Amino acid sequence: MGIEEANLVVTQSQKQPKGTLRITSPLDFATLYAQPWINEFLAKYPEVKIELKVTDHQVDLIEERIDIAFRSGVLKDSNLVARRIGPKQSVCCASPDYLAQYGEPIHPRELTQHLCILWGNTLQNQNWQFKDIDQVLDIPVNGRYATDANNLLIKAAVAGLGIARVPLPLVKPYLESKSLNLILTDYEIPAGNMYIIYQSHKYLTQNIRLFVDHVIDQIA
Repeated sequence: MGIEEANLVVTQSQKQPKGTLRITSPLDFATLYAQPWINEFLAKYPEVKIELKVTDHQVDLIEERIDIAFRSGVLKDSNLVARRIGPKQSVCCASPDYLAQYGEPIHPRELTQHLCILWGNTLQNQNWQFKDIDQVLDIPVNGRYATDANNLLIKAAVAGLGIARVPLPLVKPYLESKSLNLILTDYEIPAGNMYIIYQSHKYLTQNIRLFVDHVIDQIA
């Protein structure tokens, strides 16, 4: 850290945090996690304002003047810092009506004979991965419906449109109410990771640093 940067950090630490913090997050993650963290942060720092951009698509932090992003997947921009805040574990499930009509797949390869509800903007070239002991199975899947919103994907599964692969925290209430059943539980779906992303320490403002620390404290 250079002298000027060190002086900036010291100066900022002596001031009451204020100004606007711009954050982006996927909708489902924002609902379950980011919004409660934001509520607590705003209560703690009354002079800070937050603009939350909710989207399931990756945005360019610099181009859209975003300070902090919550996202999963691989970080491509070396000018950004990504701190892992937890795993992203998914499960396969289907409605009792669908399973009664089409049967329950016992092995992931049987998914090729089923209707799957697909995440994304296209029905084409979709594959689901599973772990089978010491190997990874890459299974091509097909269906009649695709959406890039997990809450809609889950509702489609409840309606019996097919088998869904969704993040476990989002689908828990539906499993507990028996409107969806877990399937293929003998085969693990490789877990992804969720990150909090921000620009390098060279551009780290007081508000960004405080919010990142707040999130890390909450998940610790």
